[in-house]
Amino acid sequence: LGWRLRRQRARIRRLGDQVEARRESDSREPLVVDASGDALEALAAQIDLTRQAQQSALADARRREQRLRISHDLRTPMIAVKGYLQLLERDGPQASPERMNTVLARVDDLSRLVDEFFELSVLDSDDHELTIERVDATALVSQTLLGHRAHLSVRGVAPRVSLPPRSVMVMADRTALTRVVTNLVSNGLVHGDGGLRVELSADRGLAVLVVANRAPEVHARELAR
Repeated sequence: LGWRLRRQRARIRRLGDQVEARRESDSREPLVVDASGDALEALAAQIDLTRQAQQSALADARRREQRLRISHDLRTPMIAVKGYLQLLERDGPQASPERMNTVLARVDDLSRLVDEFFELSVLDSDDHELTIERVDATALVSQTLLGHRAHLSVRGVAPRVSLPPRSVMVMADRTALTRVVTNLVSNGLVHGDGGLRVELSADRGLAVLVVANRAPEVHARELAR
């Protein structure tokens, strides 16, 4: 009886260690017990079901929070666009190019937020699939940068851009890849201090995109994250 009790305690400890490890890593890997058909295995199964339900609920809550954030953020550029359009209407032909660039930048903000809303809806769809095809990454990155002209002008940023002279072809979903590049460039503009570097290269069948910005307020200990 004492041996069985010690063995059962050891199994419970191992199960507890697995639960702790899954919690820290946010892993969905099922729990494993060293015997089947007993109460401890049933307990592990119940814990797995509970964790899965919690993770699903958390994912749903995060999506709702993101929708609310986007809905709230949509108002700010809309108000700015309306205000600057009123100024442009008042100034007429004498309107300054800076104000027009500001309006265009706010319109870009609106477009980005609408895209995020659409992307969330697509990702929530059960039939969402990526369409993998040959994509000219050189042209895609160039077009993305051209789409940020107003933002770059308003912020006074002259990005350092290095693109290969030939087309770099990659296998990707064009829409998804465009969103990735757009988000990287946007984040570099919003969270940087003015410096922005965009480089695309290809070597031995591997395409590498680098979007970098200076961020002196980031401490060294945070870089590992």
